[in-house]
Amino acid sequence: FALIALVVLPLLPDTPFGPFDAWRPRNLWLVVVLVSGFSFAGYLAAKWLGPAKGLLAMAATGALVSSTAVTAAVAGRHRAGEDDTDLLNAAVALASAVMFVRVMLLTGALAGFALPTLALAAVPGMAVSLVAALWLRRRAGSGGTGTGTEVGVSNPFALRPALLMMVMVMAFTLAARWVLARYGDRGLAAVLAITGTLDVDSAIITMGSLPRGTIDPRTAGLVLVPPVVLNSLFKAGVLVTAAGWRRTWPGAAVLLASVVATGIGTAVAITAG
Repeated sequence: FALIALVVLPLLPDTPFGPFDAWRPRNLWLVVVLVSGFSFAGYLAAKWLGPAKGLLAMAATGALVSSTAVTAAVAGRHRAGEDDTDLLNAAVALASAVMFVRVMLLTGALAGFALPTLALAAVPGMAVSLVAALWLRRRAGSGGTGTGTEVGVSNPFALRPALLMMVMVMAFTLAARWVLARYGDRGLAAVLAITGTLDVDSAIITMGSLPRGTIDPRTAGLVLVPPVVLNSLFKAGVLVTAAGWRRTWPGAAVLLASVVATGIGTAVAITAG
């Protein structure tokens, strides 16, 4: 990790190349550094905390890498009838809250100009998810220890997923530049919304890859809201489809409530603008 972050990254040029001047070598390699860094952080946290800290700790650390993967793993445990139902749904809510925090941190690092508007929309969704996680954990009682298998966190030194993400970002960035040139901001919003359904980070990285001044800060923040909303709806669908409504409805309801809260925050951001 030190090699790719401290040796390779500074040596790469920061000049644009390719069709529409869409790619910058340093920014593309930064994708590899960030994906590996999130995986490394989640891996270390999981190792330090251990399974004895329970399902919630695993959900929180796993969500540093992918809240979608955490939700899918929890859905599998729902289907198998493992652990307390409220505790499993609390894990889904906590992973959602961590996702909102990660999205804002990543936006601040890669596309800081979009952060103020995005934060107005994202903070209400984060608050709803966090409050729901605390309430569901309390309702689960002291008996919910979250035993069982851990939420998987991939090998932090496996560069293949990070390199695959970089290739995807190259494709998404090129598509975004083409759509922006041909259709304007509305087309860009559609591209980022679709790419962010499975992975919100890719939409943020694509936004950060655009040259400064390509899109105004307020519009940039609003364009990043649809990927967050669609990702939450996708996770609710995964949860209910994989394990049924009876066990998972509180977790799915939290995800839907976070979408509503994000919508209210977006309305406030539009009004404030």
